[in-house]
Amino acid sequence: MDEELLSSSLDQLIVRLGGELLASDVSLGPEEARGRQYGGSWLKERWESIRRQLCGTVGDSLSGDLARDIGTVADVLSATFHGPIVFTVSAIVVKYGVDRLCQGGEAP
Repeated sequence: MDEELLSSSLDQLIVRLGGELLASDVSLGPEEARGRQYGGSWLKERWESIRRQLCGTVGDSLSGDLARDIGTVADVLSATFHGPIVFTVSAIVVKYGVDRLCQGGEAP
């Protein structure tokens, strides 16, 4: 598992997601805002789909180990998302909180 994925904040992960979607490095400079906006918008558009896929399916499988939990969520989401995006989205979800997501929490 990518150490940066594990140590990044939610905001950093959303910027990373935007960069992956835009296929560019948006971690520095003015591109960071573009990555954050694009990643955030993309995530909001898919948040309900993510909720439907995860709620009721992974809660009992989560162990509290960040890397393992990201992998568990990625296993479910890999039916919809592919490549590095599935791990970034999974990290966002785990750090946000699956319980919070399933209780109706809005996209970060």
